[in-house]
Amino acid sequence: MKAAANTLGKGFQRIATAQLFATFVVAAGFLAWRGTWGEAFAAVYGGGTALVATWWYWRGLVSGADADAEVARRALFGGAIQRFVFVATAFAAGMGLLTLAPAPLLAAYGGCQLGYLRAAGAR
Repeated sequence: MKAAANTLGKGFQRIATAQLFATFVVAAGFLAWRGTWGEAFAAVYGGGTALVATWWYWRGLVSGADADAEVARRALFGGAIQRFVFVATAFAAGMGLLTLAPAPLLAAYGGCQLGYLRAAGAR
């Protein structure tokens, strides 16, 4: 368990670093392009949403690392549903309740997902 958790932890650190970098690049880009802190905050909110979803996924992987295959499969599937609901709720709250600009929020979220793919080794 500890070896698997250490390996997963190193992977999570690499992915989280890539996602943080992508978030701040998008936020700085919107700040430079549009010149408003509100859009930069919306980008940070979108990137933060992606980071929380990634942490949630990592937590599920670590907890299922020593479980049997059926239990781990159910836990990962349930976690995917929970993450989907979380992201949809966070987007609705950000754009609806907080009235954040949708373009930077979604751009940063998408940038974080691309950072995830890049850091995870997908080509």
